[in-house]
Amino acid sequence: MKRAVIVASIILVAAGLGCNDQREPMVVEFRIAETEPAAGLTEATFTGWGHSRVFHLHDKVLMDGSEIAEASVITVQGHPAVEVVFSRKGREIFARATGENVGRHMGMLVDGVLVSVPLIRHRIDTGEAIINGDFTGEWAGELVRSLNDS
Repeated sequence: MKRAVIVASIILVAAGLGCNDQREPMVVEFRIAETEPAAGLTEATFTGWGHSRVFHLHDKVLMDGSEIAEASVITVQGHPAVEVVFSRKGREIFARATGENVGRHMGMLVDGVLVSVPLIRHRIDTGEAIINGDFTGEWAGELVRSLNDS
C-alpha cells in the first residue's frame, strides 16, 4: 500500500511540474515608437537601466513573433539578452521596416510590455536582431523557450 501511495505521489508531482510547459506563448510585437505624443498613438513606459521613459506607440504592428525562426539567450555587456533570427519573410519585413524608419525608435513589446526601444540607426538586413533591456536571465530564457516553441 505504501508503495502505491509513493508511486501516485511521484506521478502527481511530475504532472504538476508539466503544467508550466502548457503556458501560452508570449506575444512579441515590433512597433514604431515616437518620443512625442500625437493623435492615435498609445502611451507606453519603458522602465529599465535605472530610469523610466514614456514613448508613444503606433497601433500598426510591423512584425510579430511568428516571423522569428530561432531565438537564443546571449550576454551583451554583462546583461542577458535575446538574439533572434528571422524567417526569410521576417528578414524582408524587418529590413523594410528598419530602412523606412531610420532615425526613429522601434518598440519591442512582449505581452504588451515595452521591453526595449532602440533607435534605428540604419537598415538592418542581416535577418537577426537583439532584444535587450533591463531583464533577468530567467525571463530571457522564458522568452526564448516561448519563441522557439511557437
